Amino acid sequence: AGLLAVTVMGVTLANQRTISVEKMLEFKESLATLLIAGLFILLSARVPLASLYQVGYSGVAFALAMIVIVRPLSVWLATPFSGLTRAERGLLAWLAPRGIVAAAASSVFALRLGEDGEEIAPAAFIVIFMTVAIYGLTSGYVARRLGLSHPDAQGLLIGGASQVARAIGASLKKEGFPVVLVDTRFPRIRKARDLGLSACFANVLSEHVLDEVDFGGLGRYLALTANDEINTMSVVRFRELFGRDNVYQLAKVEKKTSRMDATAWQQRFVGRTLFGTELTYEYLDTALDKGASIKTTRLTDGFDIAAYRKHYGSRAVPLFLVDGKKLIVLTTESKPTFKAGQAIVAMVLKGADDPTHLAAPAPGPIGDYSVPGEATV
Repeated sequence: AGLLAVTVMGVTLANQRTISVEKMLEFKESLATLLIAGLFILLSARVPLASLYQVGYSGVAFALAMIVIVRPLSVWLATPFSGLTRAERGLLAWLAPRGIVAAAASSVFALRLGEDGEEIAPAAFIVIFMTVAIYGLTSGYVARRLGLSHPDAQGLLIGGASQVARAIGASLKKEGFPVVLVDTRFPRIRKARDLGLSACFANVLSEHVLDEVDFGGLGRYLALTANDEINTMSVVRFRELFGRDNVYQLAKVEKKTSRMDATAWQQRFVGRTLFGTELTYEYLDTALDKGASIKTTRLTDGFDIAAYRKHYGSRAVPLFLVDGKKLIVLTTESKPTFKAGQAIVAMVLKGADDPTHLAAPAPGPIGDYSVPGEATV
C-alpha cells in the first residue's frame, strides 16, 4: 500500500501544472538520504551473521543468476521497440544494483512467512551487496567497452547561444566535436538549431540543464555569455562536473584589487581565461558584427605556422587548435606547439583596407605565434 501510494503521488505531482515541485524535489533528496540510511541500518540489524553463513553458496549462486541471467533477459524482453541502441540495451542489462526496496520488501515477506521465510532476508542482503559491488566496480569499464563512456571527452558545453557562441560552436562541430549550447532566449536557441547545433532552452545555472543535456562526449565548459557574473557562477558550478582545468570563461574587465586577492579569486571562483585578456565578449561580438569570421586552417609541410602568420598577419586571432581527435582550447596560459597536420580555428578580422575593419587585439600568450613587426610572445 505504501509503495502504491507514493507511486501514484509521484505520477500526480509530475503531471500537475499548478505548483512548482523543484523545491520539493530538493527537500526530498535530503530527506531520502537520511531516511534510507537509517532504514538500511535497522533492516540489516535484523539479519544475524549466522543466517548469512546458513544461506552459504546458494545465496551467492542466486545473486549471480540475478546478475547474469534474470536482469539481461528482462531487459532484452522489455526493450525491443524502445529505440535504444544495442550498446544502450547492453549497459541496461549490466546495471541493476539492488537497494532499499529489495531490503524492505524481503524483510516484510520474512516477517509474514515466519520460519518459512528465514532465508529471504539474508538472500536479499547478499544480492544487494553483490550487485552494488559488482556493478560499481565494472560499470565504468563496461560503458567504455560499449562506446557509451568517453574517458577523454573532447566535446564542449557552451553557456550562451549568441552569435559568438553559435559561430564558435558551428566551426567546432564541423571538425567533429560534440557541442551543446545553453541559453534562456529562444530566438537564439532556434538560430542555433537552424545551424544544426544541439541547444538547450534553459538557464545554465538551473538543475534543468543536468536533466535535459546529454553529457555523453562533453568534457569541457565554455562560459560565453555577455554577463561576467553569470559566466563566473556557471564556471563554479560546472568545475565540479568537468574539473578545474576544463572550465573556461571569457576575459572580464579587471577590477581594482591587489594581486594576492586577484590570485585567490582566480583559484577559487574563476575559470581559465579564454583566448586572450583583450578578447572580451564585447570585442568578439563587435568583430563578428563588422564582418569577422571563424575560419579553420589546416597546417601542412608547405603551409606552416610561418606561412600562416605571413598570410593572415595580425588579422587572425587563434582560438582553438585541433590536433587529430584532440581539441586544445587556447587560453592566456597556453603555450602550444604548431606543427603540420594540426588545424587552427581562429577569428579572422577584415583587413585594414576595409572601412569597417576592427583593430586587432594585442597578441595573447599562445606559444610561438606572432605576426611580422611584433615580438614573439
